[in-house]
Amino acid sequence: MSEDETLNMTLSSLESSKGASQAANIPGYELRGELGRGTFGVVWEAVRIQTGQRVALKLVIHEQRLHWEYFRRELALLVDLEDHPYTLTVLDADLSHSPPFIVTPLVEGGSLQNHQNAELAVCYRWIEQMAEALHYIHSKGVIHCDLKPSNIFVTNSETIRVGDLGQSRRVVDGEVSWGTIGYMAPEQCDQPLGKRATPSVLWDVYGFGATAYWLLTKKRARIFDSDQRRLAGATGAGQLASYYVDCLRNNELVPIRKLNPKVSLGIAAIIERCLELDPGRRTQSMEDVLEDFGRWRRGDRLLALRPWTPRYRLQVAMRRPAFQLSALLVLLLILSLYYAITSYRQRQFALLTQSGLHALESGRTEEAYLQWVSALGYAPQDPTTRARLSFLPVLMTFPGRAEISSVAYSGDGSLLATGAKASSTSPAASARVWDSRDGRQLLEIKHRDGIQKVAFTPTGRPLLATASWDKTGVVVDVEASRSLFQIQHGLGRESPSLTDVAFSPDSKWLASTAQDGSIRLWTVPSGLPQKLEMPKEGPDGQYLLTQPVTFNGNSKLLAGLSTPRSVRLWDTRSGRVLPFRFEETSDINDLHFHPRLPYLADACEDGTVTLWNSRDGKLVQRLLHGSRVNYLSFSHDGDFLAAGGEDGVVRVWDLRTQPWKSFDLVHQKPVRNLAFYPKEPLLAVGMGEKEELWSLSESNGAVRVWNLANRKAVSDTLPHDGPVTQLAFHPRADQLVSSCGSGLRVSSLYPGSARCWGLSLPGKGTHPPLAPGQGLQAEPVSGGGLQIKDSKGRDLCQVSHGEGIAINAWAFSQDGQTLITGSEDRTARLWRLPAGTPLGNPLPHEGAVTAVNFNATGEWVATSSTAWNSTTVRCWEVEDGTPISPPLYGAEQEVKQLDFSADGYWLIADGLSWNVQVPDSETDQQLSLDISRRLKAGFGPKGLVVPLP
Repeated sequence: MSEDETLNMTLSSLESSKGASQAANIPGYELRGELGRGTFGVVWEAVRIQTGQRVALKLVIHEQRLHWEYFRRELALLVDLEDHPYTLTVLDADLSHSPPFIVTPLVEGGSLQNHQNAELAVCYRWIEQMAEALHYIHSKGVIHCDLKPSNIFVTNSETIRVGDLGQSRRVVDGEVSWGTIGYMAPEQCDQPLGKRATPSVLWDVYGFGATAYWLLTKKRARIFDSDQRRLAGATGAGQLASYYVDCLRNNELVPIRKLNPKVSLGIAAIIERCLELDPGRRTQSMEDVLEDFGRWRRGDRLLALRPWTPRYRLQVAMRRPAFQLSALLVLLLILSLYYAITSYRQRQFALLTQSGLHALESGRTEEAYLQWVSALGYAPQDPTTRARLSFLPVLMTFPGRAEISSVAYSGDGSLLATGAKASSTSPAASARVWDSRDGRQLLEIKHRDGIQKVAFTPTGRPLLATASWDKTGVVVDVEASRSLFQIQHGLGRESPSLTDVAFSPDSKWLASTAQDGSIRLWTVPSGLPQKLEMPKEGPDGQYLLTQPVTFNGNSKLLAGLSTPRSVRLWDTRSGRVLPFRFEETSDINDLHFHPRLPYLADACEDGTVTLWNSRDGKLVQRLLHGSRVNYLSFSHDGDFLAAGGEDGVVRVWDLRTQPWKSFDLVHQKPVRNLAFYPKEPLLAVGMGEKEELWSLSESNGAVRVWNLANRKAVSDTLPHDGPVTQLAFHPRADQLVSSCGSGLRVSSLYPGSARCWGLSLPGKGTHPPLAPGQGLQAEPVSGGGLQIKDSKGRDLCQVSHGEGIAINAWAFSQDGQTLITGSEDRTARLWRLPAGTPLGNPLPHEGAVTAVNFNATGEWVATSSTAWNSTTVRCWEVEDGTPISPPLYGAEQEVKQLDFSADGYWLIADGLSWNVQVPDSETDQQLSLDISRRLKAGFGPKGLVVPLP
C-alpha cells in the first residue's frame, strides 16, 4: 500500500484494508471497470443495459464491516439531498441485493484529484460551489464528516458535485464518524478514550478549508513531506490519529499565497480562517463562508479578517468602485491644485528672480538680494538662486540717521565706529560703536551737531575720539563706556568747530584740528594738552574747511596746515615747530607721511602731488596728476603712492623704481577717498558724483578695489547711494568698510550708512577638476565657425558667430546636449545639440571671450573675457542666460582655460579658484535671516523694501 493511499483512507478502513471485490453481477447493469475505492465500498463504471446510459454503481465490499448501515445511511441522505445542483442524484438502489448497490449518474470529469492544474478562476468557482453544497447539506441537518478532493466530482460542464455521504451524520445522531487524514478537523479525531464526539458543522468547515487549500496549493494543510513517512508507518487507528494531531499542533500553516502567489488575498484569507485549529476562532458556518465570498466579490470587508484594523478598512474601501471614483476625483483635484500651486510658484520665482536682476542693475543692492531670498522660498533647492545669494558682497550694514561722514576700525578690527552728519530734520548727531562681527550697536556718543571725524587708537585699549561741528570732541574708553576727556579749541561761543582728529601710531598722542585753522595736541589717555608753538601766518580767523592732520611713522612728527596753502611740522615731544614750511601755489586737500622714509606728501587743487623731506624741508619731487587731487595715500609698505583726482583717475607711482614710474586707474566718477589693504598691494577707490549731477534713481557713488601688482581690478564696482565719504580696510580680514549718504536717491533705505564688503579674492588652493564628458569634438572651419562631430567623428552640425568672426573657446555639457562658444565679437553663445540651434540670447561681455565651460549639471556656464587690460570671469544660467555671479576678478593674465571642480563648489582658472556655491547645509530660513541681518532690510506690508530696526 502506498503512502498516498494510506493518507487517503479513513481511520476505520485502516484496520481492514484488504479484500478487494471482484466484479459483481448486478441485474440490469454491465460493470465496465473500477473507478475508485472508498471507505466502505467500491465504485464501478457501469452501463444501464435498458437505456445504454453510463452510470456510477457503488457497491459494498463484503469483507468490510458496517456495510449495510453505511449504504442505508448514504441512500437515505442522497434521496434527501438530491434536489441540489451540486450534490449527486440517485438513479437506482437495492439494499436487499447481495452485494447492496446504489446507482448515480456517472460524473465523467472524475474527482478533484484529477484536476490539480485547473485555472485559478475555475478553482474559485468550484470552491464556492462546494461551499454552497455544504451549506445546503447543513440546512438539511446533515454533516458530511469526510470532505476531501476524492469526494468532490467534476461534471462535463465544469461544475462540481459533492458525493460519498457514507460517513455523514444527522446533527442529532451523536455517533462517531471518522474522516480522512489531512482533511479532518483536529477535534474530530482527538477525543479522550471512551468519549463519543458530537458531529459539528465546524468539522465540515475545516474539511472545506483543507480541500480548498489542496486545490489551490497542491499541498495538504500542515502536513509536510517529512511527516508522510511517519504517518505511513502508523499501526492502528489510534496511533495514526495521534500522529495526525501532532502534525496539526506542531506545524505552522504555510500561507496559501506563499505557495501560490497568484491566489487572491481575500480568497486566501477566507480559506485560512476555515483552517483555524481552535474551533472558536474558525469560521462558524458555511453560510459565513458564502457571505465572505459575496463580500469578496463586492469588495467589502471580509468576516474572516475580523477584527478589522483601520488599515484594512482603508484597503477594502479603496477597492470599491465608488470609493475609487471618489478617490480619482480627489486625486484629480489634488493634481489640479498641485499644478496650479506649482505654476504659481514657478511664475513667482521667475518674477522675483528677474526683479532682483533689474534691481541689481540699477544699484538697488538690498532690493535685489531680498527679491532673490523671496524667490528662494518658491524654489528652495534652486542652486542658481543659492549661488547668487552666496555672492552678496555686503557682509554687514551699519545704518545712520544722516550721511555717514567717517568710519574707523579698532586696532584688532573687532569694533567699528561711525560718525554721522547732522540731518535736515534735526541738528543732533551721534557717533556709534558697533560689533563688526554681528552688527550689534554697542555704544552711542551724542553730539549737538554733525560729526566730522572718528578715530580709534591703533594699538592697546580701544579708545575712540570724535570731532564735531558742535565745537567739541570727546575721547571715550569703549570697553568701559566712559568718557576720558573732552576736546575743545576755545571757550564758549568763541570755540571753533572741530574738523579732524588723528591718533599717533603709538597711540600716545591725539591731534585735533578746527575750522579756524588751529591745531591741538593731547596726551593719551590723560587728556593733558601738549602746547604747540603756533607761528603767526596769514590773516586771523581764516577758515579751513579741509584741515588734514597726520603723524609720521614713529609718532615724533605732526604735520598740519598753517594756512590753506602751507604745511608746518611740529615735534610732538616738545611742541616746537620745525624751522621750515612747505609752500604750495594752490590750496592743499590732503597730507600723508611715508610709512618708512622721511617724506611728506601733499595733494593740491592745481593737480599736483608734492613730496617734501621732513628732515630738512627740501622738495623731493613734484608729481603731476592732471586734475584736482582730492585724496592721496601711501601703501602700508611704502612701495606705492596713489592720488585720486576729480576726473576719476587714480594715478599710482611705484616708488621702488628709479625714476618713479606711474600708471592710471580710470573711473567714471570723481575720486573722494583711497585706502590701502594691510596685507597686499590692493587699493580701494571711493568715488562720488558731483552734487549737481546727482541722480534720483541711479547710484551716485561707488567703490572698486584694484591689485596694483598687475594693475587689474579684484572687485566689481560696488554701488553706493551717495558719494563715498571714507574707506577703511579691516586690519585682519579680507573686508572693506565704506560710508556714504543717500544723495538724492528716492529708493535709499537710510539717510546714510556704512557697509562692510567681503572681498571675493580668489584662492590659490588646488581642487580636482570635473572630467569632460560625452566625447564630442569640434573643429574650426574656414570663414569662422565650428564643425561639431560625434565621438565616432561623424558630422553633426555647424555653428558660427558670423562670417569671419573667430571662435576662441568652446565646451560641451556633460550630457552632450549643449554647446557654448566664445568669440572675438564679445559674446558667448549657447547651442542645442545635435541640431546646432541657438539657445537663448548671446551672453554679452566687455571684451573678447577667451575661455568657457559647463558645470557638472549643465545648468551653469562660466566665461572669461579680457577688456581694458582687465580679465573677468563670470557664471551664467544656461536656461535664460542671466548672470549668477558678479564679475569675478583676480586673474593676472588672460584666462585660456576654465574648469569647475568635481564637487561643484569651485571655479578654477590658471591656478586660481573662486567659491561659486553656497553650502546646502544652510536652510532657507537661516539664509533669509542672514541676508536680512546683513542688509538691515526687509519687505514691508506693501511689498516695499524697508529698513529693519
